[in-house]
Amino acid sequence: MEDVYAYRLQGRRAIVWSAGIMMVLAMTVAATKDAPWYIWAIWLPAAAMILQELIRNPVSGIRLTRQTLILSPWQRPREVALSDIHHIEFIEWSDSTDMEVHMRSGDVIRVFSGDIPPRGPFIAQLVALGVKVTER
Repeated sequence: MEDVYAYRLQGRRAIVWSAGIMMVLAMTVAATKDAPWYIWAIWLPAAAMILQELIRNPVSGIRLTRQTLILSPWQRPREVALSDIHHIEFIEWSDSTDMEVHMRSGDVIRVFSGDIPPRGPFIAQLVALGVKVTER
């Protein structure tokens, strides 16, 4: 299976490390300045979520071959044959999805926004492989 296009995004990105450092600094200031209890009620869960990202290092992304589109290939791979895809719709903004794969069977697969690569090169590869792409 030869990749035509692959997009892999690590969980331990610079933004996560930056958020972790900022959280440590904020909690240090709160500890030294005798902050009220509700600051800790907000910041501790946020710090736990950042720590979880750093420990788990979830990998997200998409792989595209000449025959298949593989969603979340490094976590829970889901292969979709390109011949079964009616069209792929990119959504300008929504709560949790930026792309929907509309199947010929009528099913719709909503793709987690963290898995979606930069649109330009990805759309170019889809079109080159004969997949219809729309935008909403």
